[in-house]
Amino acid sequence: MVHRDIWAPWPKDAGQVLKYFEDRHEAQPMGKTVPVTVLSALALLEQVGQAPPGDRLSSDHLLTEAVKSWTADLEQGAKPKKVAPMFTVAVLLAAELLVCRKEVPIRLRFYGFVFLLMNWACLRCDDVQNIDPGSFTLSQIGLKFTLTKTKTTGPGRKVNLMHGYVMRGICLSGFDWLGEGFKILHSGELAQKPRDFLCVECSESWEDHAEDFM
Repeated sequence: MVHRDIWAPWPKDAGQVLKYFEDRHEAQPMGKTVPVTVLSALALLEQVGQAPPGDRLSSDHLLTEAVKSWTADLEQGAKPKKVAPMFTVAVLLAAELLVCRKEVPIRLRFYGFVFLLMNWACLRCDDVQNIDPGSFTLSQIGLKFTLTKTKTTGPGRKVNLMHGYVMRGICLSGFDWLGEGFKILHSGELAQKPRDFLCVECSESWEDHAEDFM
């Protein structure tokens, strides 16, 4: 017979949450951020659900201290962080030349521009996709843009928008890849269809878009 607590819609006390951590770790070792993430999710749901402060499990001293203990133990056994290898100068030079070669399909040049933007602005892939295409401005000083969503923004955080910037003088080839990339972004179908994301899906030939945007 299955115990009814398994189907309970909400943990009745801190002990059930701690039991979840134990069972979860036994089934598959947890990452070091899992306990804190679970506690944060619990706190958010209790806040949105307007649970009385005295009844909130996320504020339970036993649970918060246990999460600190779990995190410390998991950090000790965690593998060291892997740092992605940096791109060589040759790769960056090739990307700059690609962006500036007008005989190359424009969408291929566009992705060369996106690659350089990611490199020099230190952006994640998700960060790039959440750049507002209409926010780009170019001057003699540099390129500015707005990120509508990043890992450090969103509900419950102090910052709603993040601003990115790449200095105009950042160049290895001597070609104005920032200027060319800005022109590409505001030319053809890349500028005709309004969207709230930067990157679009292209056909295999790079000559046009796929049937739908990504």
